Order: sequence, then structure tokens, then C-alpha cells
Amino acid sequence: MDATRPAGPELTILVVDDDQDIARLIGDALAPRDCRVLPAPSAAAAHAVLDRAIPDLILLDLSLPDADGLILYGDLKARADVPIIICSATSDQRDPILSLRLGADDFVPKPFRVDELEARIDAALERRAARAAGAAPAANGASGPAPAAPHSAAPLVVGELAIDHDRRQATLGGHLLPLTATEYRLLAALVQHADTVVTREELGTALWGNYDPALGRSIDVHVTHLRAKLSAGAALAAPAPNITVSRGFGYRLIPAPRAISSERRTRSLGPRRVTA
Repeated sequence: MDATRPAGPELTILVVDDDQDIARLIGDALAPRDCRVLPAPSAAAAHAVLDRAIPDLILLDLSLPDADGLILYGDLKARADVPIIICSATSDQRDPILSLRLGADDFVPKPFRVDELEARIDAALERRAARAAGAAPAANGASGPAPAAPHSAAPLVVGELAIDHDRRQATLGGHLLPLTATEYRLLAALVQHADTVVTREELGTALWGNYDPALGRSIDVHVTHLRAKLSAGAALAAPAPNITVSRGFGYRLIPAPRAISSERRTRSLGPRRVTA
């Protein structure tokens, strides 16, 4: 089922935080504005909410029981093109900088004042509305530049692995790989430069539009998950390429060796000579 923006309340906010008192506090504060708060105490719960509805804004804590918050940010942004405000009590001084560099609309440290958080929510929504208005046709009926004609890109194929840019999906031996949006972008970048070392800077740019050395751990986690899914796909469908690490440089995708059928193998060996 396609996720759609919920009807009814003036404002819908997804609060991804394992402290559900935070969700209740925000809901009570914004109740006079007919705001509905959708609580999600984990990354899995956040994805489940987005399966049902797209909110107007997301508040995301970085400390979750089942995911790295910065990694989850990329997945949520790919699924819901709405403002995301990081709201966290992280002790890592780099997290606010990384959050903003990844594209977060704001970073609010905990503890916070509810009226300040409400003001930051309003500012993020106003910026989004201004951007949307700038992209809309003029009110006098004059239209802006004509949209470019859709371009169908040829799939990238390495052995039994295929990357379909139009559908934003990857298949192995014809079987769909259950990749997140970030894993798909990572795999596409590696396939595009198959058998060549892709630097961390290039991967960071492909994933998030820019790169910071502190994001290296996030790339490593995504590569680990991607390897596991390729391995699981290989067990069911076809040989999968291998992702190797080039220490100090980046990662390289090595194509899987082509499988040789028993018939071809027999022909290549030729007839056996039998001697007495």
C-alpha cells in the first residue's frame, strides 16, 4: 500500500524517540494547534509508521535501541521528503555538525524548552513551504520551465546482479534484493565502478551528497548490512559479487565468477581417452 499524507489534523509529527514521555510532552504542547503526534520508540516502529502515513515533520533522537540515529536519518529522508529535526542528548560534539551536514533541517539538544522546539518546528515548516512555493508555477498562469522528459536509464549489470535506476531496485538472479534506500545507493555506486576501488569520499557523496571523515563508521555499517543481504540472495538465487575493503582507501565490488554448467564443462574437457 502506498503511504499517503494523513487527513484530519492541521499538523502531523512523527517522534522517533525511545523515551515516550517526549512524545507525550510534545503532543500536549501542540494540542491547541490540532497537532497529532505519531510516537515511534525504535527504528523499526518508525518504518512501520511510514508504511501507513507520511507526516508533515519528523523529530529524530540519535540514541535508539535498534539503530544508529545518523544512519536512520538517511533512510527516513529517502522515504519521506519532509523536514527532519534531530532532537538528542548525544554526548558526541560532532553529532550536531554531522546531522546538519547530512541535511537535517535543525538540531535541538536535550533538554529543551518546548516553546523553543515549537518555534524551530514552525521555522522548518516555513522553509519547506517557501521552497515549495518557489518551485510552483506562477499564480498569473505563466508556467515555469517545462519539466525535462523522463529518461529511462539502462540497468547496470554485473554478472547476475542488476541495478534498475528507474525502479530504484536491485535484483540478483532475477530475485529482488530487500535493500533500504541507502543500501541501494551504496550498491549502485559500487556497481557503477565494479572491480575498481571506490573511495570513502566518493561513497559518502553518493549516499549523502557530501562526506565527513566521521561518517566512515556509518559507511562501514551499511557495507556490513549490504554484504549480508547479498550473501542471503546468493543462497537463494545466484552467485553474488563480493565487496572487499581496501584499507585506507575504500571498497571494491568484485564480480562473481560466472557459473559453468555441467554440459559446458564436459565439452570443455573433451572426450576422455580410455587406455587398456
